[in-house]
Amino acid sequence: MKIEKHPAISIVIPALDEAKTIKKVVLDARDAVKSITKDFEILVMDDFSTDNTIDILEKLNMPELKVFHHKENLGIEQSLRDLYKLAKNELVFFNGADGDIDMQVLQEFYKAMKQEKADIVVGNRKFKNYTLKRNIVSNLYNNLVWILTGVKVYDAGTVKLVKISKYNVDETKSKSVFAEAERLVRSVKKGAKLITVDIQQNKNNRNDKVSVLQLFACLSDLIKLSFELKFL
Repeated sequence: MKIEKHPAISIVIPALDEAKTIKKVVLDARDAVKSITKDFEILVMDDFSTDNTIDILEKLNMPELKVFHHKENLGIEQSLRDLYKLAKNELVFFNGADGDIDMQVLQEFYKAMKQEKADIVVGNRKFKNYTLKRNIVSNLYNNLVWILTGVKVYDAGTVKLVKISKYNVDETKSKSVFAEAERLVRSVKKGAKLITVDIQQNKNNRNDKVSVLQLFACLSDLIKLSFELKFL
C-alpha cells in the first residue's frame, strides 16, 4: 500500500505506572504527528497501572486520544499486540510512555520511509544508557537473531514506524518480549523492506534490567522461530 500525501497515522503507546511522564508523552505525540497529517489517532493501553496514570489520561481533553485498559497486568507484549490490532490506520508508530525517546523522531521516520520506500523503520539508538552487563546481553541477543534467522533486527524493541499490512502481527507466536523481533523477522522474510534511523536516547535512567527468566523465554522463542523458518 502506498503512503498517501497526507497519511492516516496511529500512534500506539503501552503504559504501566507512567504518571510522571504520560501527559507530556501524549501531548508530544500530538504535536509530532500534527506536522505530518491531520488524520491521526493516539492509542494508549494501560497495563493495570497502580498509580494515577489513568486519571491523568482521562483528564486530557483530546478527541484523538483513545485509552484502553487491561484488568490485570499482562505485560508489554500483550499490550503491543492489542494496540497493533486496535490501530485503525495503515501507518502505525510505536513509542514508549517513559519519554526516553522523543516523539519528534516520527517526523524523521516518516521522511525516511517515503524516501527509501520502506515498509518498516526502526530506531537505532546511538547511545544506550545500559550497564556493561546489559550491553553484553543486548549485543549477544541481536547477533543471535541474525545468526539463527538471517535477519538483522537491530534494536527490535525500540521505537518504530510500520505499515501494519506488512507487519506480521497475527502470525506472531512468541509470548515473550522476543515477539517484536519475531515480527520484524517474519516481515522481512515475506519481503518487507526494513531500514533504520539513528536516534538519541534520553540519558535519564540507567538500565540494568536483565531477567534470567526473560532471557530463557526469548532464547526459547528464537530457537523455535529459527527451526520453523528452516524446515517449513
